[in-house]
Amino acid sequence: MTDWRAQGRYGRGNGGLEERPERPAEVDGTAHLFRALGKQIQWRRSDVEGFSGYSLEDLERRVHGRGAVGGAENWERIRELSVGRMQSAAYPREIRIRWAHLALAAIAGKYAPPLEDPMKSVTESAHVRSFMIQAFGESEEDEARRIGELCAHVETHLGMTREEALQLASEWRGAPREQVLHLRRIKNMLTPLAAIHDLLHEEDPIQEDITEWLSLIPRLP
Repeated sequence: MTDWRAQGRYGRGNGGLEERPERPAEVDGTAHLFRALGKQIQWRRSDVEGFSGYSLEDLERRVHGRGAVGGAENWERIRELSVGRMQSAAYPREIRIRWAHLALAAIAGKYAPPLEDPMKSVTESAHVRSFMIQAFGESEEDEARRIGELCAHVETHLGMTREEALQLASEWRGAPREQVLHLRRIKNMLTPLAAIHDLLHEEDPIQEDITEWLSLIPRLP
């Protein structure tokens, strides 16, 4: 069977459990003291800005509208932190699932108006949902882990038919930059589905479509 699985990881290589830099050691001399204090203040500020000092409950309250989050940069920090902890075996299963849902909410916030970018949003959320299905299993009770709905959601946002994509893929080296970029985005959107393709049921109406789409991945730029 063709293996379309992509190479890639979410978050940081340490599984999302962020290592804090050591606090500066005390040294003699006024200049060295101020320099050390400045580093310590910077250390604390970066910790807060990265949201790693917040509890899961605090971040859930902020993300779901009961606290300030800020701009796209803060949404991205929350997404990165959440994805890392979603992946970490150091947390219980149910806590990891909550982190996964927090990551999805952060992605939605990151691409909220006026910063809509449906293809990027779908790509990032598909990676999270694909991981959830692989790590925690399918679930009819959890909308994020319904494999058929995920595949249909991705297919809806590809922006062209498979025949059109196949035609462009055969001549992409001479295509305009915008078309090449679109094909790359299609590849990025399809890649998370490759890891869960074998979990699709044969009777699922989208199974054949997704199989055909995934066969295009090696031809895409």
